[in-house]
Amino acid sequence: MNDAMIFHRSSMVLFLFAIYLVGAHLRLSVYTGDSILVPMYLMLFSAAMLGVLFLIPLLKHTGFSLSFFSAFVLTQPVLTLAPESVSIGTFLGSLQLWVSVVSALAVIYALSTIDRVRLRKLLIIIWCVFIVLAVIESAGLKPLFDLVREILYSGSDRFVYFSDQRDLEIYGRVRTTVFASEPSFLADTLSGIILMFFFLDPLRGRLKSWVVLGAMFALSFTLSPSFKMLFYLLAVLVWQFWPNNRRRVLILLFGLFFIGFLLLIFMGPISDLIYKFLGSHLESGSFYGRIAVGPVVGWEALITYPIFGYGIGNDGGLYPIIAQAWQDSGAFNIFPWFIDFPATDLMTNGFWWQWTFMGVVGGIIFTKLIMKLLARIGVVSPFRTVVCVWIVWYGGFAFVDPLSWYIIVIFSIGSTRALNEKYNNQYQDEATP
Repeated sequence: MNDAMIFHRSSMVLFLFAIYLVGAHLRLSVYTGDSILVPMYLMLFSAAMLGVLFLIPLLKHTGFSLSFFSAFVLTQPVLTLAPESVSIGTFLGSLQLWVSVVSALAVIYALSTIDRVRLRKLLIIIWCVFIVLAVIESAGLKPLFDLVREILYSGSDRFVYFSDQRDLEIYGRVRTTVFASEPSFLADTLSGIILMFFFLDPLRGRLKSWVVLGAMFALSFTLSPSFKMLFYLLAVLVWQFWPNNRRRVLILLFGLFFIGFLLLIFMGPISDLIYKFLGSHLESGSFYGRIAVGPVVGWEALITYPIFGYGIGNDGGLYPIIAQAWQDSGAFNIFPWFIDFPATDLMTNGFWWQWTFMGVVGGIIFTKLIMKLLARIGVVSPFRTVVCVWIVWYGGFAFVDPLSWYIIVIFSIGSTRALNEKYNNQYQDEATP
């Protein structure tokens, strides 16, 4: 392959990745009635194109491991005796998870062939575009942006956030969305791009890189404040300062699990403190669904079906436990508009969805298979990537959807070996300013 063809292919990869990022921001899906027919189709389209572009090398590197992964994911609901574990819903949930993971692998592999300079340039350009649009929206054109949002999401069941008064009471400003259905989605978008920009910095870890990271987060938070950004910040710290030997990794994991265990035991007093200090920030109930309900539901689910959980996609079988947790805590009384919501809206914690769906044994098998796939496409220290993904998932994700697995792209992008070194070698000079 000559230099021109290589450069054109890399340009196509960057273009498709830009579409992927826009898709992750907008989260547009095709609906049929009340059900999602094609979730987040812009993400899946761009990932599919990247998969076709690199199909042969992808299969060469992952074929054997992908076969084991596919067999496990598609049959896992059969391995548990939980109610509703074998149904059309769990099959579709397993299929969506499989598609989401494979899509993420295709994106990671494709990006591993791109020179870091060009990729980093693309990321800062996209971040700047989102920032400029957010500034324009906040400068008086919000009605126009809201009109575009209504058109984009008309005919779908996706919740579209229109609560200016609440934003003013909580944040002292109306949060921008840049066409996304919720302000927190813009926070996700900006945070993910910032992290990838940081991971691709050749001088990452030096003072200047931390200053740039902090400045980008500060500006992003000013335009679209969200508590979810704290999870991204924690994850980037864990990623950067990941221990360099197994003993220290075990100490870190023990510390994280011990903190989680203490949070579970003292959830009542902690919740009271959270309500006291965060006050009106919790008026929507979304904070409870993201943070507080997960450990309670997870503990109950793992006690009931500890080996293989409730089955991938079995949110219907888990609904009674989730609803009971809301009822016992009094959350339904505080947030009565959540009473009729489905399980996926009552618990939006991707970390706990994994373990409640899969159980201890199933969750460990699944994690090992993911790590094997990441290693096969050249990701260094795949366990670090998984742990960082879990941290971000804790801030509010669904686990089975393409967006959740975009997070694994974020934490793989800075630690992926170039599987075909000739790509970087051949157009390094062209890409360097």
